[in-house]
Amino acid sequence: MKTDYLEIDKEGNLKKSKKDLLRNEKIDSPKFHNLEAMNVGYYVVIPILIGIFLGLYLDSRFRTKPTFTLILILLGSVASFYNLYRLTKK
Repeated sequence: MKTDYLEIDKEGNLKKSKKDLLRNEKIDSPKFHNLEAMNVGYYVVIPILIGIFLGLYLDSRFRTKPTFTLILILLGSVASFYNLYRLTKK
């Protein structure tokens, strides 16, 4: 579906433009590539940290020293690898 809309060019002037709104356009700016690389770190670290903190909490609550922590670190690692797999499929 093509639609008229306004866009700002590099000089700051408004101009009418027709673009395909249904097409998924990628942004090829180095700024956005750096943001994607930064998100990869979050996709890997956050599930493991959640596993550590939740495991430590459950171990202190039920007095099972390393059991929940080890299981949840393992699950967090699996989730991290799954996130990386999903990112590489894009």
